[in-house]
Amino acid sequence: MSTTQDASPTTRQWWMSALVLTSLIAAGCTTTEQANEAMETRFLGTSVDDFFINYGPPMASHTLTDGRNIYLWAEKGGSVTLPSQTHGTVTMIGDTAWWNGWTSPGTTINVQCQVRIVASKTGEIERILAHSDSIGWWEMSRCHEIFGRKRKAV
Repeated sequence: MSTTQDASPTTRQWWMSALVLTSLIAAGCTTTEQANEAMETRFLGTSVDDFFINYGPPMASHTLTDGRNIYLWAEKGGSVTLPSQTHGTVTMIGDTAWWNGWTSPGTTINVQCQVRIVASKTGEIERILAHSDSIGWWEMSRCHEIFGRKRKAV
């Protein structure tokens, strides 16, 4: 007899729920590589000026010896603070209580995308990739959150 037939309805339901949840999590994960692919698809061959008009000016630039320009663009970063948490158990024996536990410290997570752009002498984007890519607000890649979706035409 197979294991699935032997499993109780509750066990089968738990495994199905776990499978669905794992699939949803895997489908929602994005990486810096996916952000780079999305940026290359959208911006290679386009005007660097159009990029800066839409996303803001670069924070740094440098002219290469062959006349091309390299830019470093960064969004204004944000952060989220995670509070500390205390976990433990209380054991009561008669009129005495013992507490056994630990506290995990709080932390602050910075959220920001920085992009390096190489533009030709004529201002055409030749190369674009994430220079620094943190975890995003809703995805694993902040750069993918910004550049992975199509923008609405204004």
